[in-house]
This record gives sequence, C-alpha cells and structure tokens, in this order.
Amino acid sequence: QNMIDLDMKGKDNTKMIFDLIHYGEELERMGRHSEAKTIGERLDEYYQNGLSIQHMGYNRSMVTDLFLLLADAKISMNDWSGAMQAYKNLIDKDISAIQQRKSSMGLCRCLFELGGYYHAIDSGKYALDVDRHYPGVHKYIALSEEKIGNIERAKKLMCRAVLYET
Repeated sequence: QNMIDLDMKGKDNTKMIFDLIHYGEELERMGRHSEAKTIGERLDEYYQNGLSIQHMGYNRSMVTDLFLLLADAKISMNDWSGAMQAYKNLIDKDISAIQQRKSSMGLCRCLFELGGYYHAIDSGKYALDVDRHYPGVHKYIALSEEKIGNIERAKKLMCRAVLYET
C-alpha cells in the first residue's frame, strides 16, 4: 500500500508541475504577466526545495523535457535569466540530439537577449553543429555578430539561414 501511495503522490506532483507550467503559459498569453511571474517563482521554489520528477520514478528524458518546458515558460514571460538557468541544468547531461539542439538554441537566444553576444555565438555554433537546419539559430548568431560589429559576418549568416532554414 505504501508503494501505491507513493506512486499516486508522485503522479499528483508531476501533474501539478505540468499544470502549473501550462497555466503560466496561458496567463502569459492572456497578458496577465504578474500572475504568470508568480507561477514561475512557485516552480522555481519547488525546484529549489528538491521537488523533481526524477525522484518520482520518471526517466532522464522526461526530466530533460520538463527543463525544456520550464525554459519555454520562462521565455514566454521574458525571463531570460530564468530560462538560461533551466537550459544550463542540461549542460553536460546525457540528452538526445534533439534535446541538445533545442537547449543550445534556447541558450543562444537567452544569451543574446541578455547581451552575452560572444557566448551566444558559441552556443549557436554548437546548435548548428548538431543540426544546421534548426530554425532560428542563424538569426541569433547573426544578430550577435551584428551587435559586436561583424556586419559582413552577420550578412553571410543570414544568407546561410535562407539556404538551411527554409
């Protein structure tokens, strides 16, 4: 009975986390930014207190997907630092190529938005190494190149984006 109770509690906690993520995204879409921010803070608090679906019997890929969903929610709230932290939790982890590409691209965008142009370029280049056809990567590398004054390099990258991303 204890195992069944633990399993039910784990499932309830997982559902609660995913419901919070989706509710936060919905609030953001409705323009209710302060409420969405509160949801994000609550999710951060759960994570900092050790509530993790990894402890609930789910595999590593599902944990990675949770971090990717959390990062998406943070991006929708323009919380670039929060999204970057979610992506950083995936660095040096054993994740799929698709998850690597998504996290590298997301990290590239966050770094760009936070003004870390050189790091954004490095992260974007890694994403291109994983999959040069992934939409958006060329854009944030090119915008970063432009911000640091490499206008010609930015133009070449955007031309490449037309070839690879369309």
